[in-house]
Amino acid sequence: MKKTFTLLSVFACSLFGVNAQNNNDSSLQISGSADVYFKYDFSESAFNSKPYSTDYAMGTKENAIDFGMLNLKINKQFKKASITADLAFGPRANDQAINNAVFAYYIQNLYFTYQAKKELSISAGVMYRYETYEKLAAVDNFNYFMSNAYIEQRKVPARSVGIKAKYVFSDKINLSVGLFNSIDMTAAQPNPADYIVNPNAQGLSDISAQLVVTPIKDLELSAAIWHEGQKNKGNHLNFQTRYTLPSGLRLGLDINNYTGSDTATEIANSYNNFTSEAIYIQKPFNNGFTLGARFEHEQREENTSANLAAYVTPAPILGFKKESYNIITLTGVEKLGSLSFKQELKYDLTDNGNVYSPYIEKNPITVGGQQTSVKSNKSVQFVLAAVYSF
Repeated sequence: MKKTFTLLSVFACSLFGVNAQNNNDSSLQISGSADVYFKYDFSESAFNSKPYSTDYAMGTKENAIDFGMLNLKINKQFKKASITADLAFGPRANDQAINNAVFAYYIQNLYFTYQAKKELSISAGVMYRYETYEKLAAVDNFNYFMSNAYIEQRKVPARSVGIKAKYVFSDKINLSVGLFNSIDMTAAQPNPADYIVNPNAQGLSDISAQLVVTPIKDLELSAAIWHEGQKNKGNHLNFQTRYTLPSGLRLGLDINNYTGSDTATEIANSYNNFTSEAIYIQKPFNNGFTLGARFEHEQREENTSANLAAYVTPAPILGFKKESYNIITLTGVEKLGSLSFKQELKYDLTDNGNVYSPYIEKNPITVGGQQTSVKSNKSVQFVLAAVYSF
């Protein structure tokens, strides 16, 4: 680990050194962000972290102060070519690991882009198969808590190594098409079952496409599809829309669907079939303060595995079942130059019948002389975060 940070530090310092030697070189751009937060769970339970709470994209600390992530972005232009490096450090980035390089745990994006012509660019390297509504870095999102849809996308890695072409038809429409390594090449386990059954399943077999249209001013529409190419195939569908009213009110919609062709296998690997809808509403005020709300609804197919019995009373019946979630997040953001303060309240109301992702109450009960946690279908959490960008 020490060697890893040393090498990355040398890499970053060398880039700063190049910039210092050539002050006129505006083609080298370095930016980033950092965030810290305090989170309080009103149930005061130490167990409302992953996998029980859906906010683990920001870390696992409960009722404590912690840092979220340090993000370093580097872009360098070379005439018609460019290189982009996006490095992420911290708990918020942990689940973004890819299993194909020594420093994969710290690399979010690393790709080359060649501008073949004015309308056409081609990128190759580690990147997202399509642009998601929410991003990993806190500075790129209005809400600090991540949505359920984003967390589901982390389970089936939304980024991989591959090649992607983007064609800009006009300032109103562009299309991206990519060919990527299959999930088997990026999953956390080195030899998944699919590889053992079909060793030829790995390779550039995943296909993605995203169409972005701006039909009128301040309205953006996006539709994306990602088809998995390995043996146990899955299809990801995404629709996004953003609209800013003349009054400054900002509206957003993010719809996601994932369906695996082999449901039992996909769920057993935590690649749950799911459909989610998230609505975003934000209203800025003249004093630099913006108030917003996000409403999420998700239906997910769960595998009630045997190890759940140790945490939930009564023990669930094993098998597959559909569960639903409704989450409301209220957020206030105050900007002071490069520093933003986010105050957020998240209210998560799952169905009473949900068993795989319950919240845990503070006080356990004793069953047969052994303490057992008590599930709850409600969770209220508060976070106060400071986010700095540079």
